[in-house]
This record gives sequence, C-alpha cells and structure tokens, in this order.
Amino acid sequence: MNERIVKVFPQKYFCTLKESSLDAHNHIYMVDNDFEVLKLDDYNSKNYQQELGCAMALKGADACFESHDKLYIIEFKNTYMSDKVIYEVMEKMYASCIVIMDKLTIDLNRLRQNVSFVTVYNYEDNPKNENLYSEINQINNKGYDKIKMAVARRSNRLVKEMDTSAFGLKKLEKYIYHEVNAIPANFFQQYLIEEGIQQS
Repeated sequence: MNERIVKVFPQKYFCTLKESSLDAHNHIYMVDNDFEVLKLDDYNSKNYQQELGCAMALKGADACFESHDKLYIIEFKNTYMSDKVIYEVMEKMYASCIVIMDKLTIDLNRLRQNVSFVTVYNYEDNPKNENLYSEINQINNKGYDKIKMAVARRSNRLVKEMDTSAFGLKKLEKYIYHEVNAIPANFFQQYLIEEGIQQS
C-alpha cells in the first residue's frame, strides 16, 4: 500500500490512520486503524506552501492512502456537520485534488477514475450541545439518521450507498473525484472492509 505516495512525499508526513483521525481539541481518535497514511493537511501547511512560495497554505484533508490502485482521501470531522463545516470540507476537497494532481502527476481524468474522497464524521447528539443548533440545522443534518434507518432495512447495500447526498458534497462526484462519501465514524470500519482495504 502507498508505493507511489511514499516515493513522492517526505516520510515525516506519514502516520497511522488512527493518528490522522485525532481531534486534538477533544483528545479523541475517531478511528483505530494502524495502517500508514499521508497526513495531507500537514504536508500542505508545512511543505507545499513553502515549495511554491505561496503566502497562504491550502487546507488539505487529514489522510491520503492508496489501496488496490485507488487513492482515498479522508477528512475527519468530530463535529456537527453545519453549513460552515460542510464549506470547510468542500474547500479541502478542492485543495487536496490540486496537491495530489501536482505531486503525483495525475490528470483530471485519472483523478475522476481512481480517487475517492470520504468524510468521516460524528453526529453530535449530545444533550448538552442541543441548544447550539437551530431546529432547522438539526433537520438538515440527516446523514446519521439516514444511515441508521438504512442499516435496519439493508440487505446487500454497501455503507457508501446509504447516504446519497453526503451533505451536498456528492456534487463533486465524477466532476473531480471518482466517489464522494460521508460516513459516520461507527460505520467506517465496515466501509474499509467493503472496499477491500481492511479484513473483517
């Protein structure tokens, strides 16, 4: 795994997927996988910006890895998927594709065929935070509820097929990325198994 990525990116920007999933503010790891990934956000802010001599750094996604000739770019969000957070993810989707295309010399066509972007999120249903969100925003944040209902009635459907809008991020599917998915953290392990990345 990661043969192309390891050849191009400095080793100091690699860590485990678990380490890349750290929510430093709350001291929580969102996943527990120990395979190696590129910490794309760190590379963007500490290396790519200087390399190009840019005044501001692009915001990259948290992790990038290769499996079965496909690239996966992962963004972890241990928060409520508000409009602001969705905008931040969208910004990272654009920035990540720029860096990957540049450093791995991948054209847009190849990106559309071989690169998937996955947002892994935790749905905040903690009662102490309920008053932070308007009723409208709670209604709009349906991803987790959709997946819970879909799992209850699912037969052979894949986890990635359960949320058909991914908080509106799916609009970049086929335009930039091969697949765009939003998956709750507690279903991410199943996603990795279904993609053939991890064994059950």
